[in-house]
Amino acid sequence: MTTLNQKKNINLLILKYLLLTIISGIVIVEIISIVRMKPFWLDEWFVIVNIKFKEIEEFFFRPLDFNQGFPRAYLVLIKYFSRIFNYNYLSLVLIPFIVQLLNIVFFWYVSTEIIYKEDKLKSYLLILVFLSYETTFIYFTQVKQYTMEMFCSLLALWQFYEFSKCFKDINVTCFRFWIAVGIFLVAPFFSYSYPIIATPLIISLFITFLFTPKKFSNITKTLFPLILFLIAIVTEYHLDIKYAISLNIHLDDWWRSYIATYESFNLFALNLLRSFFIFMSLIFIPIDKTYKDTIWSSDHMKYIVYLVRILFFLIPTVIGMINISIYTIKSFIDRTKKENSFFKGFKIISFNESFSISIFFFILFFAVWVLYFLSLLPLGPKRVNYFCVPMVGYLWLEGVSFFKRNKKKLFYAYGNIILIIGLIFLLIFIGVGYTKEALEKSGSQALWYQTIGKAIKAAYETDAVIVRPEEQKWEHAQGWHFDLMLRTHPYYNHKKDLKIVSMDDIKNKCKHIKKEELSFIIIEENDFNIVSLKDLCLSLSE
Repeated sequence: MTTLNQKKNINLLILKYLLLTIISGIVIVEIISIVRMKPFWLDEWFVIVNIKFKEIEEFFFRPLDFNQGFPRAYLVLIKYFSRIFNYNYLSLVLIPFIVQLLNIVFFWYVSTEIIYKEDKLKSYLLILVFLSYETTFIYFTQVKQYTMEMFCSLLALWQFYEFSKCFKDINVTCFRFWIAVGIFLVAPFFSYSYPIIATPLIISLFITFLFTPKKFSNITKTLFPLILFLIAIVTEYHLDIKYAISLNIHLDDWWRSYIATYESFNLFALNLLRSFFIFMSLIFIPIDKTYKDTIWSSDHMKYIVYLVRILFFLIPTVIGMINISIYTIKSFIDRTKKENSFFKGFKIISFNESFSISIFFFILFFAVWVLYFLSLLPLGPKRVNYFCVPMVGYLWLEGVSFFKRNKKKLFYAYGNIILIIGLIFLLIFIGVGYTKEALEKSGSQALWYQTIGKAIKAAYETDAVIVRPEEQKWEHAQGWHFDLMLRTHPYYNHKKDLKIVSMDDIKNKCKHIKKEELSFIIIEENDFNIVSLKDLCLSLSE
């Protein structure tokens, strides 16, 4: 027995230091990507245009430009900070980057001290799930809100932990308790998904109020947080959320395959199965553009990967959901019998009773699917459901535990295989994901981006006009895409516009060449040239 314990401790130690090594490598890779100035892309352009060219008062009580949904308080924070440094590259990406670093530390704490305090192996595996998730590495340094969405989701789990401890203590002056209460007032302004993951907390506070003696201290503990949360949600709704919801009008076609639609039974069933499959295997990275032109994008590998996804991720996750559902229902029935009252069975959700992380995730799972059936929550896009990663990772690990606890050798062996295969694939996707996203995209695209920056500087110095590149030279070079990329480039002075023309504009100017003495910047793949209108017209006529 001692030998088995020693082997287990050695394995846990190896896994722990492997995790620390992976995290160190991830941080180094992401710092390199920042130093090499990884190019912004379309969605970031939309956000940065709002940051650079809107005044702070324009963020509220109206939609953002380009139909963007972005928590306004967080947007203001990034604008305040980046404005100090004239919107340079580091100032724009630093806050999302720091938040994601905090997420890694916070996720470690939540996993090892709250979700799996008694099982270090599961806690380390849950951290790997978070690190391997596509949204984690794709948006690590991007000017998007998803790192903050995860941070606020982890805050909700920390609140659960603190409320569970403090409600068992009569002392209402518990300092950490009041910090947890204060989060209700602040977090909704920084995260659209926080109110969803906070649903179990809200329900539990209400149930606790119903079954607690109506003393002043107990009322303060239960109703005051609920009132603060209500104030925050109502305020945020009028400042921001209702404008974000209105964006769905413009995105109906895009969301159609990810939401519950009742136009026909066949369409409803198809979307439901599609959403359920994607959501319940959420922790497994799908094969898409992230792995384009790699071995993972071949047709044969896709079938293998989807088979692995079903056998080693989807099935355990579904089993885990069934397990916690049975646990919650059994707890409710036992409590109902004990109290001899159906109504009092809900005490299992009370903070004064045995409100557990399993019940927390059961309520969250139920809340997510209620929103889905109301067509208010897409379950397909990886970004939208980022806040569910801890929950689905937990369900997966609980499913694995079910097979490992089973006395039948076949099930026990399957549980061990799931762990081994799961660990291998999580490590593979961490390696491939971070390397490809942070390093490879910093190669040719970074050179192009640097060239654009040099061209912008030259345009300001010489008062030259920039010519839009031809479409074949860059996938987003045409029209307003190129204009938008210039305006959001860190070298672009938001107080001074640049002149941008197309080749058609130049051809028209060639007709009046004597009247126009202009110079033009022609951008090549990794360089640019400044030419006169006369020379440019001559080259076009050849």
